[in-house]
Amino acid sequence: MAEVDEVSVSSAGSAQARKDAIRAPSTLAVMLKSHYPLLLVLRLLCICLPGFIQRSEFAEGQEAVYKMFFHGGTDDFLDVPADMLGDDPKTSIVPALITSFVPYAVAKALLAEGEHSMWAPVITFLIPRVWMFFLSIVLDFLTLECLNLVGGQGRLEAAGILATSWASLVIAVRPSKAIVEAIAVSGCMASLLSVRSDLFKTPAFLIFYALGIFCRSSFFMYGLILMYFIGTMVMKPNPRHVATIAGIMLGAVAFLFEFASLAALDSFHYGKLSLVMGGVTYENLTSLVQQVQEGGVIFSLPGVIGSLMITPFHSMTVNTLKEFRVYLAKSISAGQMFVSFPLLVGPLAVILCIEAYDSFRRLTKEVMSEVKGGQKKRKTKKVPELAKAREEEESVYSDTVEMTLTLGLTVEAIFGSGTAGLLSIFPLLAPCILMFHEKIFGAKAFKSAWKWWIAYNMLAVLFFGFLHNSGPVRLATGLAHGEMIEPAGSPPTIYFYKTYKPASYLLHDNILDAKFMSLENVTRTENVHPKVWAAQEHEPGRKFYVAAPATLALTEKQGYSLVVKYNMHMSLESLPKNLDDVLKSSKMNLYSLVEREGTYRGHSVSFPSAFAVQFLPMGLILDLANILRIVEPDDFEDEEEEQPEAGAWDAEQDGPSSGEL
Repeated sequence: MAEVDEVSVSSAGSAQARKDAIRAPSTLAVMLKSHYPLLLVLRLLCICLPGFIQRSEFAEGQEAVYKMFFHGGTDDFLDVPADMLGDDPKTSIVPALITSFVPYAVAKALLAEGEHSMWAPVITFLIPRVWMFFLSIVLDFLTLECLNLVGGQGRLEAAGILATSWASLVIAVRPSKAIVEAIAVSGCMASLLSVRSDLFKTPAFLIFYALGIFCRSSFFMYGLILMYFIGTMVMKPNPRHVATIAGIMLGAVAFLFEFASLAALDSFHYGKLSLVMGGVTYENLTSLVQQVQEGGVIFSLPGVIGSLMITPFHSMTVNTLKEFRVYLAKSISAGQMFVSFPLLVGPLAVILCIEAYDSFRRLTKEVMSEVKGGQKKRKTKKVPELAKAREEEESVYSDTVEMTLTLGLTVEAIFGSGTAGLLSIFPLLAPCILMFHEKIFGAKAFKSAWKWWIAYNMLAVLFFGFLHNSGPVRLATGLAHGEMIEPAGSPPTIYFYKTYKPASYLLHDNILDAKFMSLENVTRTENVHPKVWAAQEHEPGRKFYVAAPATLALTEKQGYSLVVKYNMHMSLESLPKNLDDVLKSSKMNLYSLVEREGTYRGHSVSFPSAFAVQFLPMGLILDLANILRIVEPDDFEDEEEEQPEAGAWDAEQDGPSSGEL
């Protein structure tokens, strides 16, 4: 009889928790409350920031989607990532379609053929970020939905942290597959913590789970969260076995259907599957999109020819145990955990360390007291059954969020070496905020924690949004707008040294026939000139340039003539050495090449602020426009520097580039 009472009371406690969640304001109501909408305006303005987060930011398949709508579907000058080429591509097109298909479709529909060049920076840079702004709101919604299991407590504080995080202001509005993966992670958590019916928890989880696997094959590790949650449901005093089993079966069907659909989409894009519709065979997705734009598609019941290709399986290149051990020895790195993650979450990383230390100390104290106490029984407080049931709900919530964060850090440490950086680890922002949202703005907040949070995120927005490798992006969008580097108008080839190479599709129509090349494998500055000079002699019809941070102080004696300066630029590969360098050398310089012993001084061009005018409609704050897109006239003075001996330029072979953040 006592067992029946315990079961009924526990069930009543769970029911009471669900009623509390129902009575609490909806997540949408919380998002519209207080300062969140105002902070969204700030996020919308941040889409104009030219900061370049990491090398892969513009090279995650956006080029492949871009060419579906422009350039007649041909490759032209586009740099499609190597892992999306060949017979066995290892990267899915699905995330790129989510981030870029709608923006480019809208741009193609709005612009006439002759208007492409005039609006080039808006098409390639701004419209995709506007689309990602709306997807970032979806990410916020899914994150806040996770708090439904605990009655919606702390959603206002969590919304404040989400809206003020520099990652939400800068990273979340970039068209990167990391944002799609973040939606998958938050969706998986929200499915288990927010969906009230046991019948639909598993299907909802597996829908987001399938999407995450196509973002990154190592996402499969998050399946352990579902296994844990199903175990908690089965172990409840009054388990709903029928609903749980039915949910698992329904989820399996939904997962297989979505997985097969996404695999078919990948196969069609890469030409493994052909679509037959209206008597016409379409070899790939690009040909179908091109035909739809021309208005010649006859829609009918489609047929398919070919075989199915599953890109997540192709990306798993490790097959044997021996190869796996070698792979781990080369790949495991703590950089993501101890560098990128603290940079992403800022003060939350400090709070995580404090909480982990306190938990370890309490656990150690309990174990030692039990060892010393021997047979002594610990005194336990009698807890009301309703409160006990609520504690169980909170325990499930904290365990789910902690497991998500732990698995995510494990995935980054083991499998993240190829995509190391802030974009790769961005999906872990949501579980970290869900764990410690009350430590910043809530009643349990640490003293002055909110001040440190605001200060850190302001500095991070300034650095990663304005300064970090912003020169290449502004250079590319300026060229796309028709800004000439040399009056002669020779087709430019620009080599980027100690800074990131922008994606070629940012040039849009590429009316100047510009080319971008990277010198990321060159570690010695003296090796740059002979390498680029040899390329220039091989193509005499083009004009060659080198873009490099001003901290390198390249001189005419070294064979460089300054053309133009881009202010507000800083590269982690060549940081300023002191405060004076920060003030004077936070620039990217563009150099033309001359003979090392020559006296040609080049010329300089004072560019208009076309970049800022395009991105700030109605001439909003022209002073800010000058900051975002300023170039200075040539005021270049030779530095007295010892000329290297003959042959010193090739004294050392080019080595691997310094690691990126």
